Amino acid sequence: MRRFLVVPFTAAILCCLALAFPSKARAAITSGSVSCPEGKATKMTVNNMEGYGCTKQLGVRTPHGGGGSSNPDDWGMCGVLSLSGQFGPSTVAQIIVDPSGYYTVQVFGNMPTLVPTLDWTCVLFTDFRGVPPPSDATASGMPPNGWAYNGGSGGSIYGNSEIIPHSAGNACIWSGLFGDLTTYNSAGQAAEGAAYAQYTGLESALGSKNVTSYAFCSGYSTASWRDWKYLHAAFSGAVPAGGLHDSEYWCYMNGVLVQNIQESITSISAGMDLSSSGTYSFVALSPYTYVGYNCLYIEQ
Repeated sequence: MRRFLVVPFTAAILCCLALAFPSKARAAITSGSVSCPEGKATKMTVNNMEGYGCTKQLGVRTPHGGGGSSNPDDWGMCGVLSLSGQFGPSTVAQIIVDPSGYYTVQVFGNMPTLVPTLDWTCVLFTDFRGVPPPSDATASGMPPNGWAYNGGSGGSIYGNSEIIPHSAGNACIWSGLFGDLTTYNSAGQAAEGAAYAQYTGLESALGSKNVTSYAFCSGYSTASWRDWKYLHAAFSGAVPAGGLHDSEYWCYMNGVLVQNIQESITSISAGMDLSSSGTYSFVALSPYTYVGYNCLYIEQ
């Protein structure tokens, strides 16, 4: 008789433990990779340049995107998870907003074999906790490219930067770049390419050197809304002690710096990876390459 009583008793104990120590649910964060496999690159014009590339529409829309009504449950943010490939003068690897309001990855090169790869990540406003309803979400940065900044070739190792207008209270997510990261300049012998959108404490700075850098910003119209909570990392190559998991964070790449001190670099690899179990890690970085990243707390 006793052995038949053990099962419901044990089940009751496990049930109580589960209530006392609930596990953290994973947010419905999505990610993927966009490249142009052999034969898939099509001829197209980007930034008034003729070349080859491809696009992929992501299943997340900007708030009030597309000039019409949409389901707020589909609204969110998308960012770059990693970049790889050759980044010469005409290279494009960025996230844009298409006419229907959907975030869309666009990769482009002047030859089919020179199209880079962009790994992306998206989060819905419904994934965050402790925030206003998604119907109150807002977006800034004019589509399709969002906020854009070209810092020229001067400035510090990171180039030049400017504060994104009205970025206080908004999450300004870096959405990629257009330009040359990898060509060696013997006269300069310094950072030949940099692009980033980094949170500075109250606002976000959009910066670049020898390329154009892009970002989209999102927040809430609710009067009580003040600011997002960030992990606030900068250029780094290591995940913080304790690790990063998508049950607690939505992480994204917020910039790349390539410092060519000896020779032109054939290709670069920079960014993060999100495993099927929800764990973030860094991809193997190419020489002279530094990655910037940040994370938003899921629990705001």
